[in-house]
Amino acid sequence: AIAVALVDKLDLPWDTFRRRLMDEIATDPQRPYYESSSAALESMVVDLDLTTPAALDAAEPTERAPR
Repeated sequence: AIAVALVDKLDLPWDTFRRRLMDEIATDPQRPYYESSSAALESMVVDLDLTTPAALDAAEPTERAPR
């Protein structure tokens, strides 16, 4: 959902993310899909200069609100 929102917000072709995801999966086919998707998204936002690797490393994950 985050990748879809980002692609839509920046008016990018969906293939911008899809190609990155395919490359990440090819790099490590045994890695869970979610991890490949996260890696593809992270590389995309860094390459688009939306953030830096250091900022991603410093970010703390948040917990999902209870339902």
